[in-house]
Amino acid sequence: MRFIKNRKVLIQVALYLMAALISIFIVSKYAASPESHQKTIQALDEKKTTVMELAAAKLILFGLAIYLVIPASVKVSDMIETSYKASIEETIDSAKEAAELAESDAEATEDETEKKGFFGGLISNVQNSVSDATDKVESVLNRFIEALAVLLVTSCVIPILVLVFFVWVIKMVMNTMSVSGGLTAGEW
Repeated sequence: MRFIKNRKVLIQVALYLMAALISIFIVSKYAASPESHQKTIQALDEKKTTVMELAAAKLILFGLAIYLVIPASVKVSDMIETSYKASIEETIDSAKEAAELAESDAEATEDETEKKGFFGGLISNVQNSVSDATDKVESVLNRFIEALAVLLVTSCVIPILVLVFFVWVIKMVMNTMSVSGGLTAGEW
């Protein structure tokens, strides 16, 4: 039994050894020969040219998008800022007017208080001044909030949205080129 088992092992070893020798001396000459793979090499060279052209086109589009993203976001921000410029200037002017009015009201209150007596004019002047000041401050505050919102939109939100838009466009173009070029999205 042991001899039969050893014989099977020896036959297997001999077969593996023959397969290795045939592979080394006969098959390797064919496998290593460029002439036997000429069609495959030619097809790969054609694909390499196609892939290189596709990669170059993608790089050009990507570079162009990166080059244009800042000027585009600045242009959009400038358009929005121009449309709100009058409103912002009006807000600044009204803030200055409110500050001047508050100073003049304080001076007028002091003058009236001296004329009517301290307590007589004080109550009516305080009520009028507080009512007017509240209205002015509310108006100025609303305009400041609007101006701040415009500033945030033109300085932060618009550039980010333009960047996101350009990234989306690049992704769409790259995926379209990959599909039409025969590549999948993971290969580029």
